[in-house]
Amino acid sequence: MGALPKISCLIVTYSFERFIVRAIESALAQDYPRELLQIVVVDDGSPDRTPELVRPYSDRVRYVRQPNRGLVAAFNRGLREIDGDVLMLLSGDDEWPPSRARLHAEFLSRHPEVGLVYGDMEVIDADGATIEPSFWRATGHVPQRGDVLGRLLRGNFISGGAMSVRMSLADRFAPLPADCAWEDWWIATRVAAVAAVDYTPQCVYRYRWHGNNMNLGARGRRFAELLVRELPFRRRLLAEVELERLAAEDVYAGAVALVRSLAVASERTSTPATELAPVTEADRERAGERLERARAALAAGAWLDALADTTRALAADPHDPSAVALLERCAQALGLVTQASVPASAASGAAAQRPAPLGDDVRAVVLLADGRELAAAPELIAAYARVVGDDDPVTLVIALPPDDGAVVAALERAVSAAGADGPGSPDLLALPLPDDGWETLAASAHGFYGPRPSAAALAGLPAVAPAELAAFLARVVERRKRAQDTAGAAAPTPSAGTVTDGRRAGTATDRHRANTATAARTATA
Repeated sequence: MGALPKISCLIVTYSFERFIVRAIESALAQDYPRELLQIVVVDDGSPDRTPELVRPYSDRVRYVRQPNRGLVAAFNRGLREIDGDVLMLLSGDDEWPPSRARLHAEFLSRHPEVGLVYGDMEVIDADGATIEPSFWRATGHVPQRGDVLGRLLRGNFISGGAMSVRMSLADRFAPLPADCAWEDWWIATRVAAVAAVDYTPQCVYRYRWHGNNMNLGARGRRFAELLVRELPFRRRLLAEVELERLAAEDVYAGAVALVRSLAVASERTSTPATELAPVTEADRERAGERLERARAALAAGAWLDALADTTRALAADPHDPSAVALLERCAQALGLVTQASVPASAASGAAAQRPAPLGDDVRAVVLLADGRELAAAPELIAAYARVVGDDDPVTLVIALPPDDGAVVAALERAVSAAGADGPGSPDLLALPLPDDGWETLAASAHGFYGPRPSAAALAGLPAVAPAELAAFLARVVERRKRAQDTAGAAAPTPSAGTVTDGRRAGTATDRHRANTATAARTATA
């Protein structure tokens, strides 16, 4: 391992007089050589007692105060003040655990190919008491490593306070642009385009949940406002990233995320989509050029190039229904979807949008369940886990109600109590109930487990009680087998990752935990 790098701890703060001293003290308490730890505090014009609270630390902390200009301006000011080899961030209301600097400094010294490393977080309350010892475990997050740029098109999963980035790559991300939604998402995407990203499993950050945080746990209109804030950055990301080198499913997911975010934000803020994502004549001209290139690529059978150009057209003009239609055509040709999965036009601002078909996210047999009913009767989960295991070709798709974190928490407890969250467990997939009710999910299902809502779309689905579960699955599997036999032996041999015998190649036994957490974040938004 090489010599330890000089660490620059950048603290950007605004009106955190209650917590700023704890933040500074936690940085000073690092198990790291004092001469290799630089601490810079940028105060974005706090109207409180922050200046006098920071003053006693002037021998160890460089304090910079500026008129209030917002996060991006404060962050860029901080980048001009630091001179370390590795940048580590600390919000004025959060804390570092004592080993934070050393863990990532040593990791980067051992792995010169890694440009950015991140870790888990502990969630604490206003007084510093632990709420969740592991943010990853609480949310079911599965950390990613390697080439993660495609995954970042969908959304950010790297928290700024828990990441460390080499300042030798500063020309990639500094200064932050004005349309940067979040500094961590911007830095992660810029670094991921040129270097590997990795993670350490330890908690390297203490995230304070005190009700005034900018985005964690946002709901309702606040969630919609965050979507609005992200729109310019999503458009920029899809326009500038070298999409052709990424996996098709990531490019498609990034495009869908843009269109859906716009539609949801429009509906929840009662604002026309065209106002939330303005399009200039130059944007329309650029979109038209990209669509022409995409159509030419389609004619030549170059589906990946067509998908990339269509996605760039949507970035330029996300309201163009012809671009959305072409996106769907590309996705279907590439086998990413089997039916339309995004609104025909984002300009309508309507929320009635269909989620992506279940596709490869589920096994050969699909059972639906109402998340509220399972949460109210956890014995249903236990009964299901006694009959169905990881080797069975069935996925239980659990529909979650919006804005109901209590249901998600109850489901997680039920799954854990039933022992359905480890090796050999059944395949569970939790999803927010689509805006069209049960119609979309019912189209892909073979039955309904547990009490069935009185929805017209579910009327044709067999209701399956716990005692009938084994017999029902046997009948469905046998019918599918007969249908496959009838098709004959002329069918093409499945390629890697294709569904065979009701299973997907490489299915993770604990996939349902990540899906539950993802749905939880969506459902409580």
